[in-house]
Amino acid sequence: MMGQSGAIGDSTLSSSGMFICVSSLPPQIESRIAAVAGRCKIMPFALATINYLYSKKGSAPISQAKFMEFLGYANKTQAAKYRDILLASGLLTAGRTYSAGRNAKRYTLTPETKAEIAKHLQEEVKAG
Repeated sequence: MMGQSGAIGDSTLSSSGMFICVSSLPPQIESRIAAVAGRCKIMPFALATINYLYSKKGSAPISQAKFMEFLGYANKTQAAKYRDILLASGLLTAGRTYSAGRNAKRYTLTPETKAEIAKHLQEEVKAG
C-alpha cells in the first residue's frame, strides 16, 4: 500500500505523495469510530483522512476526489458514508461553505483528535 517512502521529519511520504503521520490510529480514536460505524471497514479510510489532515496542521479543504483517493477506489456514496461517520464520531468538523466546482469544503481535526494523534505519534517514534 505504501510503496516507496522517504523519511520527512516525524512523517513519511508515500509513493502517492500523501504524508503518513501514524501507522495506526490510537485505540481511543478507533473505539470512537467503531461506536458509530459498527461493522464497517472504515479504518484504512479513517487513517488516511486523519493522517492527511494532521500533515496539513489539522485543517485542509478536501474534495470528493480526494476522499475517493483515501477510499482506494471510485465510489462517491461509500466515501460520503465514511466521511459522515468521521464527522458523527466527533473526530473532525466540516466547514460551512464551499463553491461547487471551485473550492472543496474545509475539514478540521478537533483539538482532542490532534492531541491524541500527537501523543500516539510520539509513542510510535519512541518505540522505534
